Amino acid sequence: MPHAPTDITEDALHDLLAKMAVLVAQFDRHCAQSREALQTSARQIPEQLRASSDQQMARLHTALAAQVGNAIEAPVARCTQQLDASSAQLQRASDALAAQAQRAGGVHRSVLWTSTGVAGVALFAILIAGVASTRYYAGEVQRQRISADLLRAYNAADVRLCGERLCVRPETDADAHGGYVTAALR
Repeated sequence: MPHAPTDITEDALHDLLAKMAVLVAQFDRHCAQSREALQTSARQIPEQLRASSDQQMARLHTALAAQVGNAIEAPVARCTQQLDASSAQLQRASDALAAQAQRAGGVHRSVLWTSTGVAGVALFAILIAGVASTRYYAGEVQRQRISADLLRAYNAADVRLCGERLCVRPETDADAHGGYVTAALR
């Protein structure tokens, strides 16, 4: 490979090196300044982010609290109105119940005296019915005693059917129906 002719002089080379040194120094200064600026920015960015996020969170908190407050305010007001209305209605019902209890006390005394009177009359009627039925059944018992005496005598006697009539065997001998006599009709 052939070499190109070089006609650079030593002064030009010195001059070129000096300019290059100045450029390198400027580059180093710019790099150092840029590094410092980047480091400063790197230190400030978290603080700026924190401050910005704190501001955004504060705004969000304020907006959210306002919206929640507005959303809750109307139902709470309705509940308060309903509770006030229910309380008034409960007071009216309580007053009505107290008045009805007073009226019921008067009615209760009246019913108590009436039921005591009815119970007394019923007991008197039961007593009269008991006396009447005792007399009736005493007469029935007397009649049944007579009938029972008659049946005992009939069972003790020697009686039998002779056709459609009764035949009795007397204590004395009678030979009409094998020792039996026809009973007389009433």
